[in-house]
Amino acid sequence: MIFKSARIYRLTTALTISAEELEKQLAEYAFTPCESFQLSSFGWIEPLGKHGKLLAHHANGRIMFTACKEERLLPAGVIRDVVEQEVELIETEQARRVFATEKRRIKEDVISRLLPQAFAKRRKIYGYLDTRSNLLVVESTTLKVAEEFIQLLRKTLGTLPVIPLITQQSPASVLSHWLLKSSTSPEFITGDVCVLRDQSDSQVIMRTKGLDIHSKDFTLYIDAGMQVIRLTLIWNNKVQFELSEDLGISKIRFEDLMKESQDSTDHDDAAASFDADFVLMTATFNDLFNDLLAVFGGIDESIAND
Repeated sequence: MIFKSARIYRLTTALTISAEELEKQLAEYAFTPCESFQLSSFGWIEPLGKHGKLLAHHANGRIMFTACKEERLLPAGVIRDVVEQEVELIETEQARRVFATEKRRIKEDVISRLLPQAFAKRRKIYGYLDTRSNLLVVESTTLKVAEEFIQLLRKTLGTLPVIPLITQQSPASVLSHWLLKSSTSPEFITGDVCVLRDQSDSQVIMRTKGLDIHSKDFTLYIDAGMQVIRLTLIWNNKVQFELSEDLGISKIRFEDLMKESQDSTDHDDAAASFDADFVLMTATFNDLFNDLLAVFGGIDESIAND
């Protein structure tokens, strides 16, 4: 499993739990498909799918988890239409008005009747815990999905002292300075995708692609008060990605690096292939994250968990 995006959190306290105890706690919240009366179901599945039996995959001090969420597709518009039809029928046949309390009951009845007929859609959320660096990395482009994963893991473990990764220096300020001075850290090269936001009016957003973002014409926007909130970066000619102002990483590409792993792995052994990719990906991420933290002044340790 190769991540295409990443949201990074740090543990404020190291998590110590044996592999056996971890597996036991994950099993208590294992995924089960939606019952006919359920809107959704959320739980853990095997990271290796049919090629594995464990709910946690361990390698080099890092632990991979896979959450699965199944939701029944019951569009709000469909529910609303059926409710309106039933309300209209009651008001016509009984010559009376249907008030809010009764409408809520009708809506609940409609949902109960329609749920067993609704299609179910599944999605997986991957994440791994780095016990060496005390980081939790979730594959997600949105905070909402990452928080869903974290909430399930916290519920499973009973405690999970994690907070978003926050650096001493603002990524937006550093990235803007890079473009303004046409200078970056040696490990990074800027790409051609950039998003700017006006500091005096957050509604003013400028998106560019394919322009010379180091040109004088472009940097005039930064001089005028705009700030970089997303920028494509290439790290050590190994990984290309888009970095957001909140340290969210998306559109990760490192095909050449993964090709080396795949060329040296037995393609007929799915478990071995998964493990090789996981080890290489997490080791690469570890070095990448360290370099990102360095250019942004390191972790802001003053921000502690509530």
